[in-house]
Amino acid sequence: FFVFDHRVEVPLRDGQPDHLLGPGGQGPGADPGHIRQKSQFHHARRPGQVFPNLKEEANPLMGSLWGQACKYASVLVGWLIMARPPRIEFPGAFYHVIVRGNQRQHIFLDEQDRREFLNRVQRYKKELGFILYAFTLMSNHLHLLIETPEVPISKIMQRINLTYTQFFNKKYSTVGHIFQGRYKSFLCDREEYLLSLARYIHLNPVRAKLVEHPHEYKWSSHRDYLSGGKGLVEVSRVLRMFSKE
Repeated sequence: FFVFDHRVEVPLRDGQPDHLLGPGGQGPGADPGHIRQKSQFHHARRPGQVFPNLKEEANPLMGSLWGQACKYASVLVGWLIMARPPRIEFPGAFYHVIVRGNQRQHIFLDEQDRREFLNRVQRYKKELGFILYAFTLMSNHLHLLIETPEVPISKIMQRINLTYTQFFNKKYSTVGHIFQGRYKSFLCDREEYLLSLARYIHLNPVRAKLVEHPHEYKWSSHRDYLSGGKGLVEVSRVLRMFSKE
């Protein structure tokens, strides 16, 4: 933050962490009380300060009021920086969801773990009424392509991630989070990106060099498309797009 300041002469005091000027106005190591002139635009401030403190030169009351204003401004700007932006949620929204393991650790250690996760997806898909177009479960992350006709994505992912975390911690006698912070959900245009995102998700194991062809990977929805559906994912819309191409 750059703060506009009129040119004023301000005495520097002991312990002030600004850029001290030596005698003659150059170099560090000035004696306490040395007079320097502030530049018109400056950003010298203590860590955590948005605005440097102004000295109470003429009017102590004005100096006190300015100090309070700087304090509240620092708190406000800090809150704005740290606050997480709200997710965009509305009926019919279409998301590419990515969930990663905490500190890049594996979230699936065996086939049972993957089955348990998909069981939860199926359970809440029926309960909350979302549409799943594609998925891929890797070792330390996963991809879901989801449409939310009614229930918001935040509630869907909270149910899935929470219950899977409980299962994982109980099975492996661990505690705490297994997922890395908040999941990522990218709001997309379904008609424009559905086909390309389904391809991207199904090619994840190929890019990771786990298999040579996507149908060889067991833990993705690619095989559902080859069999014509009737499984966890909704394949008809994507297959219609393939036929148009």
